[in-house]
Amino acid sequence: MWFAGNETILLLIIYALHVHCRTVLKTQKINKTDIVPSLKEYETFECNCGENSECLFKGYEKICHCNEGFIEKDGRCQECNCGKNGECSLDSGKKICTCNDGFKEKDGICQECNCGENGECRFNEYGKLCQCNEGFIAKEYGCQECNCGKNGECSLDSGKKICTCNDGFKEKDGICQECNCGENSECRFNEYGKLCQCNEGFIAKEDGCQECNCGENSECRFNEYGKLCLCNEGFIEKDGRCQACECGLGGSCHFNSSGEKICNCFNGYAQYEGHCYACDCGLGGSCHFNSSGEKICNCFNGYAPYKGHCDVCDCGLGGSCHLDSLGEKKCNCFSGYAPYKGHCYDCNCGEYSKFCRYNRMGDKICVCFPGYVENYGSCKECDCGQLGKCTFEYGRKKCICDSFTSEKNGKCVECDCDKNSKSCHFDRKGDKVCNCTFGYAQVFGICEAICTEDKCKHGKCEIVGNGFKCRCSEGFTGQHCEEKVQAKLSKQDLWMVLQLSVVFAIFILLSGMFCFWTRILKKISKK
Repeated sequence: MWFAGNETILLLIIYALHVHCRTVLKTQKINKTDIVPSLKEYETFECNCGENSECLFKGYEKICHCNEGFIEKDGRCQECNCGKNGECSLDSGKKICTCNDGFKEKDGICQECNCGENGECRFNEYGKLCQCNEGFIAKEYGCQECNCGKNGECSLDSGKKICTCNDGFKEKDGICQECNCGENSECRFNEYGKLCQCNEGFIAKEDGCQECNCGENSECRFNEYGKLCLCNEGFIEKDGRCQACECGLGGSCHFNSSGEKICNCFNGYAQYEGHCYACDCGLGGSCHFNSSGEKICNCFNGYAPYKGHCDVCDCGLGGSCHLDSLGEKKCNCFSGYAPYKGHCYDCNCGEYSKFCRYNRMGDKICVCFPGYVENYGSCKECDCGQLGKCTFEYGRKKCICDSFTSEKNGKCVECDCDKNSKSCHFDRKGDKVCNCTFGYAQVFGICEAICTEDKCKHGKCEIVGNGFKCRCSEGFTGQHCEEKVQAKLSKQDLWMVLQLSVVFAIFILLSGMFCFWTRILKKISKK
């Protein structure tokens, strides 16, 4: 009965909710616990978000709860699925995938696409593609370091780096480096550097592999002069071919360009008159015979000949060494070096030194030209004139002057204060200063006696510091005792003077009283 009486009011409320729900929509995810059931019991109220959705109400607002892979757009749930590794949005009806880090969009889905920190990942028509930074290559799990330099390509096989170098380059220390020996050769690197492996019939030269063929019974090489045929035993080279040649058991034989027989003797042998004879100077030198057949030793650096052998004789890089008749080592040092304990060591005192040497303690001694003195291992200018010797003390010039001289403006000059002085020197201004003995003082540049006979005429002269004082005899006074003292009055004379003084004082007093009373009487008479 209540519904029949209020039907019109209820229908108006439902219609208002319907209009409000169509105009206000929410696109965020809604917890179903916060949503009240739709008013499905009222079939006349529309709440439709399309398929793949559930239409719910929260308060008076229509809410579209879309299924996974769909998002709400204009009040309807539309398909928008980028997979679980990204978020999907629609812009003017176009799906946009915002993928998580390490994922990229492919076929509308965010798929794994991670090449690591050393590359950028993207998809092409064939699948995942890693665009690696320089020095890295793409592998199954991303960009891995693989650098063969700019002259080759790098690849990895089972984790092992493989360099495919350009023509004229070979791998060395993991980098493609220049290695070109030209035609008729193969270039490779060994522990010492570049190595040219020439084809058969060719041999390595500075400018590549050149043809080298001496025929049978030989080995062909090049030396600094050109092609060299190393013939088998019993053969020698002649006209570029190996022909029979005999120099004995101590060497091999060949012909020169003039067809002359030449013997290449083995170690321990030397040629003499077309045969190789024993000739050994030891490991320290080579041996040969002179025109008379005498053995001559050419010793290597660090060795010197002694009794037909090269014995150790080393003075270092600063000199040459030889052995005297007793086998004792002697060092001939080069310029700028000096001997010390059997070696030539650097010993240079500069351009102003006569020579440099070492003393027994190993200290360097510089012998300098006149006007120069050693200072910290070099000859430096140091001249105090002809009256003194110049030296350095703690790096500063010092003049040691002769007797009766002293340093003035860097030179030793005469400085004599006569025989009564201890020493003579010049001050900073260049003025002479005399250090006189006791009883003497400097006067006009020499030491003169302070007390002379004419200093105190009637008294005794006493020295006080650098001056004097006169002790006068009785009856004399003054600075030089030149004034005579007046005689003293006797007691009788003094008594007479005293009496006269009293009389004079009484006279003065009476005169004053007289004048005083005279003025008073004048004033009285005027009245």
